[in-house]
Amino acid sequence: MAGPVMAGVPSQYPLALNTPLDRAYLRPLQEPLYDTDEFGTGGGALAGPPNTITYYQRAISQPMSVTGTAKTEAETNINQSSMLDYPKEFSILGFNVVLDSTAGLRAAGAIYRRAWFQFTFSGRRPYLQVPLIRMPQGIGLEGSTVINNSSTAKAGMGHVANYYKFNLGRAALKIKPGEAFNAKLNWPVAVVSATVNPNFIGQTETAAYYMAVFTVGLAWQPL
Repeated sequence: MAGPVMAGVPSQYPLALNTPLDRAYLRPLQEPLYDTDEFGTGGGALAGPPNTITYYQRAISQPMSVTGTAKTEAETNINQSSMLDYPKEFSILGFNVVLDSTAGLRAAGAIYRRAWFQFTFSGRRPYLQVPLIRMPQGIGLEGSTVINNSSTAKAGMGHVANYYKFNLGRAALKIKPGEAFNAKLNWPVAVVSATVNPNFIGQTETAAYYMAVFTVGLAWQPL
């Protein structure tokens, strides 16, 4: 395109006009959405066991709920609260809930007892409610962690393909940018603080255990 007349630009000078696309072109990647927060044990002056932990509310670099530790890429890949940033989309195939690898059998048993998982989409509508014991962890520590009764409890088989199936055949719920969603872990009866003690050999009192939620599926990313 030639330069505009009387604009101080030679008439044959090439210009590019930056016009917005009518739609974004996306490609599917097998990458989960994930988020992490803390289950407080009541150690020291910090918060005790919660009744609810809500996920996908605190984006990367924001603090976690108990210790205030800033989230990094190890804890979340959400860039804004409760929704995907434009133009990303996500097709949900299933879920994992992963307990901190330092939580021993006693702590894990107390945390899993009577807890339940909920996924909410499109505002406040619950799309899935299921006891936490039905939710696999996927890959976790095995082998050496079973020494001297310091094993990490893990729900389900330790395999990347082990997740709670949410899609029906080829039909998958798609999250589009700007649509609100979250996941919650709920304890109708609060976990007794005294039962959430570490049982790794030599481990001191733990202020909080990390608990992560993975939404398994296809992440639609811009080209």
